[in-house]
Amino acid sequence: VYLRGSGMYSTTIQASTAVGILQHSASFIAQAEISDLTLDGNNEATSGLISFGSRIGRLTVRRCRFINFPGTIIQAGYAANYIIEDCVAEGGGLAVATFFLATNTPFESLILRRNRLAYMFQGIAIGSAGFAAAYVEITDNDIDGGWYLLSADYSGSGSSVTYTATGLTD
Repeated sequence: VYLRGSGMYSTTIQASTAVGILQHSASFIAQAEISDLTLDGNNEATSGLISFGSRIGRLTVRRCRFINFPGTIIQAGYAANYIIEDCVAEGGGLAVATFFLATNTPFESLILRRNRLAYMFQGIAIGSAGFAAAYVEITDNDIDGGWYLLSADYSGSGSSVTYTATGLTD
């Protein structure tokens, strides 16, 4: 299965409801490749890519841009091998999305290369108790949490601040 656009900034698939944009759950697929497009979560989609139920032999994502996702962008699920390269994920300064999440089932291999992740809640989350993978490569990624753009929980100033001997409330 191949889904190829005409460029990261030329082809856009936009969510219109609060579900995953591209989901697989029917039967085994030997290989799935998504490339050269933008997936726009429209601040509604729960995920960009999800593999549920049955297995995908290899999921390859190349030169894709992910924007406006309030949840997990790539939810690993049940693929055996992942290659995610040269992608851009932008959290819009909200720090609510996770780029890649693989804590459900073990996989055979994961390659994350040359991706740029900005303003995510979590960039890459892999593993859990008893989790093992034969090969994991995470190289040349630019991960900017954007913490400096988020509003502080407490500013420590202003007319609403109350100081006590052990702390302050704002």
